[in-house]
Amino acid sequence: MAMAIDDLRHLDDGEIERYSMGRFTGQELDRCDEHLLICGTCRRQVEETDVFHHAMRQAAAQSQELPRARRNWFQLPRLIPVFAALAALLAVVWFGAQRLVPTPPTATILLTASRGPGTQIQAPSGTPLALQPDLSGLPSWPSYRLEVVDAAGARVWEGVYPGPAAPKMRPGVCFVRLYSPGGELYREYGLEIRKAR
Repeated sequence: MAMAIDDLRHLDDGEIERYSMGRFTGQELDRCDEHLLICGTCRRQVEETDVFHHAMRQAAAQSQELPRARRNWFQLPRLIPVFAALAALLAVVWFGAQRLVPTPPTATILLTASRGPGTQIQAPSGTPLALQPDLSGLPSWPSYRLEVVDAAGARVWEGVYPGPAAPKMRPGVCFVRLYSPGGELYREYGLEIRKAR
């Protein structure tokens, strides 16, 4: 078989590139295959080009994964100020809404010690109660403990004086007990919670 002059010529860089990428067809591919069978120099260049293309494909695949990883790990710190601003906005809206909700009026109840039937102090039901006990003759403390019990002696509420108002209470007779901070009972006041009309 006689060799054509074209078969003796080395493949140029463009031909090696196209062969490595599989872009030759038909007679061009047959000619390059025949040449590579006999030419070690071109064969080595094709192998080097194949290695280069393989490395480039791997690098491209890794570069596609890197933005996803950055998005997952590096985008979160960028979102912290956004979340902080959103939380601040929600807090402003919540506190603003709280101001719009009217607070129920509080009934101030002056508690005085007295004995005998019908001497209970009267208070309305359905209204928070600001209980103010008579402290005359008692040791002076920064605060006292208050306890409200029902007629059976079951605790209804416990708090401090001075302090927040007692919650709304159901109609009926109850007793307010005043204690020292150490728990010594000083006084007990009768309190009748009357149904609001």
